[in-house]
Amino acid sequence: MGFKQQAFLYNRKPREAGKTKYTYKKMFNLALTGIISFSTKPLRISLILGVLSILLGIILSFYIFIKYFFFNADIIKGWSSIMITVIFMGGVQLLSLSVISEYLSKIYEQIKNRPEFIIKNKEDRNYEK
Repeated sequence: MGFKQQAFLYNRKPREAGKTKYTYKKMFNLALTGIISFSTKPLRISLILGVLSILLGIILSFYIFIKYFFFNADIIKGWSSIMITVIFMGGVQLLSLSVISEYLSKIYEQIKNRPEFIIKNKEDRNYEK
């Protein structure tokens, strides 16, 4: 929330009772929840991947165009148009989804009802009684 943070160091005792019953699947899901729940970075990564896919589709189309018309290379019929379409449209879809997810993340941040400011101590308050 933007508060000053301080480390709390302690010595952890070894486990006293047997092995953990927490499976790797449960640990993976817990880690994934921790990564996704507290950050909008995965949303930004999808935005970057969408833009990169669109650029890859454009570069691939230029490459195939130059190779076909200037070097008279044999290109498998249908392959180039399918690949360009799939890569480009996949990028457009990913970009569209990332824009929608950015809007949703902004809405989520606003509905948390966090205060706009935090009073550190009573002396910082400046109001009339």
